[in-house]
Amino acid sequence: MSNNFRFLDPLISIDVASQLPIKLTGAANYSSWRRQFHSLLAGYGLQGYLDGTITPPPTSTLVGGGTTLASRHWTQQDQRIFHAIMASVDEETIAPFIVSCPTARDAWLGLERLFVSRSRSQRLNHVKNQSVSVFLTSLKRFANDLALAGHHVDDADLVLHALNGVGPEFEEIVAAIYERGDPISFEELFYELVKFEGKEDDPTTRVVCQYCDEPGHAAKTCPRITTTTISSSSSSCWLADSATTQHITNALGNLSFSQFLNGPNSLINGDASEINFTKGAVTVIVLLLQPIVLLYKLLFGRNIFNAAQQSDAINPFASVPRAVSDAKDHQNSAPNNKLPQQSNDGTSASTVENPRSASSLPTGEHEVFLSFRGPDTRQVFTNTLFILLRRLSIRTFMDDEKLEKGDEIWPSLATAIRQSKIHVAILSENYAYSKWCLRELVKFVECRKQDKRHIILPIFYMVDPGDVRHQTGPYQSAFQQHEKKFDSKTVQDWRDALNEVGTIKGWTVGSKDKPGEIADRVCNEIWLHIRQNDKFLDRDRLVGIDDHIRAVTDELSLDSEGVTMVGLHGLGGIGKTTIARAVYNQISTSFDRCSFLENIREMQEQKNGTIDLQHKLISNIMRKDSLGSIDNDVEGKNLIKDRVSMFKVLIILDDVDEKFKFEDVLGNPGQFASGTRFIITSRNEKVLRTVGENQCKLYEVGQMSPRISLELFCKHAFKKTRPPPGYETLSQDIISIAGGLPLFLEVVGSLLYGEEKPIWEEKLVQLRKVSLKGVAERLKISYDVLEAETQQIFLDIACFCIGMEKEIAIYMWSDLKYLSLLSRINSLIQRSMIKIGYDNKFQMHDQMRDMGREIVREENIEQPWKRSRIWDPEEALDLLQNKRKLPELRYLEALGARFNGDFGNIFPNLRWLRSKAHRGMIIIRLIFI
Repeated sequence: MSNNFRFLDPLISIDVASQLPIKLTGAANYSSWRRQFHSLLAGYGLQGYLDGTITPPPTSTLVGGGTTLASRHWTQQDQRIFHAIMASVDEETIAPFIVSCPTARDAWLGLERLFVSRSRSQRLNHVKNQSVSVFLTSLKRFANDLALAGHHVDDADLVLHALNGVGPEFEEIVAAIYERGDPISFEELFYELVKFEGKEDDPTTRVVCQYCDEPGHAAKTCPRITTTTISSSSSSCWLADSATTQHITNALGNLSFSQFLNGPNSLINGDASEINFTKGAVTVIVLLLQPIVLLYKLLFGRNIFNAAQQSDAINPFASVPRAVSDAKDHQNSAPNNKLPQQSNDGTSASTVENPRSASSLPTGEHEVFLSFRGPDTRQVFTNTLFILLRRLSIRTFMDDEKLEKGDEIWPSLATAIRQSKIHVAILSENYAYSKWCLRELVKFVECRKQDKRHIILPIFYMVDPGDVRHQTGPYQSAFQQHEKKFDSKTVQDWRDALNEVGTIKGWTVGSKDKPGEIADRVCNEIWLHIRQNDKFLDRDRLVGIDDHIRAVTDELSLDSEGVTMVGLHGLGGIGKTTIARAVYNQISTSFDRCSFLENIREMQEQKNGTIDLQHKLISNIMRKDSLGSIDNDVEGKNLIKDRVSMFKVLIILDDVDEKFKFEDVLGNPGQFASGTRFIITSRNEKVLRTVGENQCKLYEVGQMSPRISLELFCKHAFKKTRPPPGYETLSQDIISIAGGLPLFLEVVGSLLYGEEKPIWEEKLVQLRKVSLKGVAERLKISYDVLEAETQQIFLDIACFCIGMEKEIAIYMWSDLKYLSLLSRINSLIQRSMIKIGYDNKFQMHDQMRDMGREIVREENIEQPWKRSRIWDPEEALDLLQNKRKLPELRYLEALGARFNGDFGNIFPNLRWLRSKAHRGMIIIRLIFI
């Protein structure tokens, strides 16, 4: 809806009784009411009246008096929305607070001020006299309410608030949780605290200290140990390490992990204190709850903090544990578990490595959902499978029957199921006795019917699949009980779900089988499905791809022995990567291991790009995120020969150019296992001819035919396969300009979707002016129509955010006070300028990326230090080494750089910095100032 109101939309009235069934009665249901009302207006395209994006037009007086037609139209629609708000709130307790508001937006903001802050203050309580399960359940429910209101609570923050809220009797378990190296999810914390509470109530299981024999704590938190003075004659420094059995030691060899820290001589602690040390001194780094980003005092001669988290006004859980501890701090005092306070300048330290915890239940963080009956399978099979999945960094929700389950927790479970990719049903002898297991199974089936991307993997654990399908044997007696307690429809739904899942091919675990081996096979299958989903393509939006898939698959000769390479070549934007992804999805499960290496041309432009490429390949094949450092490309080739060549693998090498030499990166093709297949894409046919000593088969991806081009364009421009009457000629003119390039057709079609014919004619004139220029110039028409802030977001993604989780970038843009972020991101998606992958990370076609970066280069071609963004490592390092003042620079990516000294006057407007050491951990991941 345009603010100029050239074409006035019809006025919309809201039937409160039928369209707004939830009536606002107070803070308890404010979030639900708010979501209901906002969704209704969004459906009509009227949400701008609430968020301020649809502003009143000028009220200039017409000749003869009166206001403009557009102004009257805006006022009439606004008052209809205001009437709906008034009619859907309690007339006695709430309506008086907003009755005098002049507009619907004023009333909307008034209700937000009234209830959001009040509900927070009322519900951010501590355990006090509640059981810990009641406290945690209420805390989780409140976090869900905030999420519905648009204020997402990070799972790590929720964990921290829960740990702070429990009483002193939980000190032992809280200390143990702080000391563990890997993050703990909220549901895992729930289980641990409830289990600990039960042990505390049982005198036979109460913890007794092995040092002082006092009950209630363990030796590692014993106050007598932590207050014992150290002999002054000792010349060694004490080193603390939470990952060993000896938690305090003066022998470096006792530490499970240690390394010398290169970099500046000071670090900023998580509590805003500064640690100074000389080079070579041993400093112990404690990682708690989630990976901690070390924030260096290196740019401005003052503390630099990450302000990426939502402010306290939005997120009441904004706090992180202490990140870095100097060894001397542990000599005479107990470990400090206090959370950091704000610094003097009002900022706070925080990590942004992963703003969405891997275990946040309602936000789609889980890739796998395990449904099982605990007493039957937990100790022998389910725990083994869970551990194997965790080792592969596959985010897994393991349902736990020890949690208190009630109707209030089911929506969260249902959400976790719906947003998981893989549903694993471990069907054991007593599975059917659990109504919760059966409800989960029904949800599995329902999700698969709605979206074929959901996959159900059944495991028949000590049961016959026939008993599951027909509800016989142990399942028969379970249903005899259910029929007495539940209505016939519910029971039939459970039977139907068991029947359907029982027909799916899965694994059978018998008494003679080794559960660990089967768990490993299940884990391997899940891994392959996860990797396939990572390259998921929306087949409904693809046109003419099936012929390409068949042709490339035939060239691969999957049934033959030996190693086969197929090279796809063609113009940029012609669809090479899309075809490679589609083939990958179709055949990947036929291989032991798979790896899809994207944007190789860009990777090899980076410093140590070849080594990074080798590391990524080995990590994918070995299924490990961390393999240690690779010193040089020769070592990388040897590792590939030793670790990759043992598997029958499918490897996609996407977007290679003349800099890519197969033998220099991967070694001799003959060293790979028989059955291995390579698919290589390039814009340059000559590059492919030199691969593998001319062993690469060539497949040219030509331009789309006019018929296929028209169908693809219409899918994006009209959401149909043919143009409507009156648009045939315009569509054909655009097809002729596109030259059979799918990317161009997709972008221009998305740009024109929903526009009137005069807009089409205007854009066609613009397209004809650039029809003889490159693809990037033709694509720029979609950039030119964006609002200023949306243009900046697009440029940020093109330069820095490809492959980055959406939420991380949103934190930065929020800090820059950009408004309506989700709407702006959705606008870019709808215009086919960006995509959000299955893993919630930004994706962008390389042609769009190149177009965005060229726009930044053109800010100042001759003087790069005057541009707003620098992403090229060589360019960045050159500018840094010369210490040239960069007054316009707001974004800097300098991979492989080390910073020393005061850079405060060089970067006066810097808002983004990303730097990574060559070997090892990220030194600075993201800094928002």
